[in-house]
Amino acid sequence: MTARLNLPLRVGVAALSGPAKRAHLNTGLRILNSWGTEIILAPNLLSRDKTGLHAGDANARLDGLRQVLEGKPDVLWLARGGHGIVPLLPHLARMPCGKVGAVA
Repeated sequence: MTARLNLPLRVGVAALSGPAKRAHLNTGLRILNSWGTEIILAPNLLSRDKTGLHAGDANARLDGLRQVLEGKPDVLWLARGGHGIVPLLPHLARMPCGKVGAVA
């Protein structure tokens, strides 16, 4: 069964693992904008920690998610996947998810 989303949506974009690639992020944002979507961006999407592997340190990534969720998105999109989310998993259960309808 395919779920249908009612547009326009409020979409939150967060980076819990690696930083977003600017070109890919811009492409996705153009598509969302073409749908008339309101977009809430985490401030750490393009940030890098000391290793260059993660979108900021663990606190920056959690704070970015928290800021996105405070905007009450209908949908939460993670800019990238990866092992960087593993140390954050215990903290995610305490996040204020509110009315997020889907996580992709």
